Amino acid sequence: MSQHRTLQAALLLLSALSLPAFSDNAEAPKSSVFTAAQVASGKVAVESSCAICHLKSLRGRSGEDDESPAFDALPRSFQKFINTGYVPPLVGEEFLAKWKGKTVVQLAEYLGSAAKSFPTAGMDETTYLTLGAYVLQMNGVPVGNQELTAASTVTIDAAADMRKLAAR
Repeated sequence: MSQHRTLQAALLLLSALSLPAFSDNAEAPKSSVFTAAQVASGKVAVESSCAICHLKSLRGRSGEDDESPAFDALPRSFQKFINTGYVPPLVGEEFLAKWKGKTVVQLAEYLGSAAKSFPTAGMDETTYLTLGAYVLQMNGVPVGNQELTAASTVTIDAAADMRKLAAR
C-alpha cells in the first residue's frame, strides 16, 4: 500500500472514531463537570459509607418501614448522630433547592466533612469529589469528559441545568 493510501486510511479511521463525539447522541457532553470514572468511584464510596444513612437511593431517611438498613439496625453511634431518624436526601428537588447557588466543590467539601463524622478508610479530597460527582449523576446530571477538580466553579444549579440540555 502506498504511503498516500496509508495516510488516507488512517485519516478515515480517525474521523470515523471521532464522529460519535460530535453527534447529537454523544454520551459524554463536553459541558458536564465530571467523568464516568469519577461516578464509578463515587458510587463505591457512597455504598461503603453514605448509603448507611442516606440509603443507596440517596433519598435520605424519614422513618419509613422500607428503609434498609432499618434505623434500629444501624450502629448505636449512627443512631445517636441521626437522633430523629430523619436524614436529608441527596437527590431530588429538596436537595437541589437546598444547594441552589452553591458550587459543586462546596457540595464535595460538605460531603467530606459529613464523611469525617463516620471515618471510612481511604477517604480524601479526591474521594469527596467523586462523591459529589455520583450525587450529581444520581440527580440526572449527565456524565462528561471534564474531570471535577477542587478548582471547579460550577454551581449545583448550572450542573442541574445540564439535565435539560441532555434531554434535548
